[in-house]
Amino acid sequence: ASDVYKRQGMFFIWERKKQQCMWMKDTSIPLSLAFLKDDGMILEIFYLEPFSKSSVCSSNEVRFALEVNRGWFRENNIEPGVKVLLP
Repeated sequence: ASDVYKRQGMFFIWERKKQQCMWMKDTSIPLSLAFLKDDGMILEIFYLEPFSKSSVCSSNEVRFALEVNRGWFRENNIEPGVKVLLP
C-alpha cells in the first residue's frame, strides 16, 4: 500500500455517549481501533482482525473512535492516555 494510505484512517462520531461496539465483518485489512473520551484522550486501543464478526466494545461510555491501519498507533508511540486534538 502507498504511504499516503498508511497515514489515513476513519474518525467515528456517535450522536450520544454510550458503550460503543464495532466489528470487521466486511473489512479485509487488519486495523487498530482507539476509543476516545470527549476531550480526545485515548482510553484503549484494540487490534482488529479482518472479516471478524466478533464485536469489540468500549469499556466506557464514549462518543468517538479512531480507526487506523494496524500498527500505526505503535509506530507513532501513541498509547492510552495520549490526547488527540479535536476541532
